[in-house]
Amino acid sequence: MVMTQALRKLSITLALLLACAAARAATDAATAELLMRGSGLWAQLASIGPQVRLGFDDALSQSGQRATSTELDRLARVVDKAYDTDRLRMVALTVLRDRTRTQHVPALRAWLASPSGQRIVQREEAAARRVVEPEAALRDGLALLEAMPAERQALLRDLVVAARMAEAMVELTIRLGAAIQQGAASVAPGGAPAAVANAGFVVDLERHRPRMMEAFSALSLASAASAYAGLDTADLKRYLAFVKSPAGRHWLQLVDEAFQAAMVDASVTFGRSLPASRDIAHS
Repeated sequence: MVMTQALRKLSITLALLLACAAARAATDAATAELLMRGSGLWAQLASIGPQVRLGFDDALSQSGQRATSTELDRLARVVDKAYDTDRLRMVALTVLRDRTRTQHVPALRAWLASPSGQRIVQREEAAARRVVEPEAALRDGLALLEAMPAERQALLRDLVVAARMAEAMVELTIRLGAAIQQGAASVAPGGAPAAVANAGFVVDLERHRPRMMEAFSALSLASAASAYAGLDTADLKRYLAFVKSPAGRHWLQLVDEAFQAAMVDASVTFGRSLPASRDIAHS
């Protein structure tokens, strides 16, 4: 029960690091990498490992579960290996290479090269590097939001809805929790009880999906208020127009898919290696 609470806390923390066809045609790897770098996803994935380590340490401390210094050292190595930057980038890049529709590439490159696009990416990269407790992020972001003019508040709400930020956070939370449990179940003695526990964990999260959507909608809005603080309203309007465009919708969905694929792959590995970090496994 304690570990389940810790994993749920970690899943929610990881969901912040961010906030889905017929005409599909694969692009080349060089173009996919260019788009990935230009969008900020390349840089954002480099911050995942350190944030996971901090998030899991916080989850353990809040759950009351104690770990020895040896266990913490092993855990740090497990995190570093599972959430290795090169590995995360490789998985994400494969998704972008295989699923980017070539007809959208010119519009994507034009947006990412534009002054507004670059300012957006800079702020998103900076936000990804910050590790903030959900409660603090919500409190501080809502305070910023309340101090904004009504027009800017409306723009941010439209952006959060158009970009499906809350939906992405909910889906990532559920998928990461399931991935970690799946990894742990794959090395558990007997297998079946762990598999049942994994299914129960996912069912429990799915049961709370409506409440999670409500909470993450508020958190998404607060996170957007913080991430884009100081950005000109004109830039926000241009970004909203891009997000609503065919190329923008396609790209945001792909970035979400690429990020989730990388995180799920890493989280399965993390869950598989987690039991071996305990002292009891070496006794």
